[in-house]
Amino acid sequence: MTIEHKPIGRGKDKIIYVVHDPLEREKFREREADIRWKLAEVARKYENIGKLLGKEKGIKLLA
Repeated sequence: MTIEHKPIGRGKDKIIYVVHDPLEREKFREREADIRWKLAEVARKYENIGKLLGKEKGIKLLA
C-alpha cells in the first residue's frame, strides 16, 4: 500500500491510500523484514498513528 497526501486548501491534506496487488508468497518472504522495519519506523515517527489510521484508540496499535 502507498499513502499519498494531496493538499485540498482547507488546512489539512487529503490522504489517499493506494492498495497494490498482493505479492506472491516467495516475494513477500524476501521483503518481509524490510516491510516490518518500515512499519516500525512509521509507528515511531507518528505518535498519533491510530488517528492517522482512523482508529479512536490508536495507542493499542503500538502494543
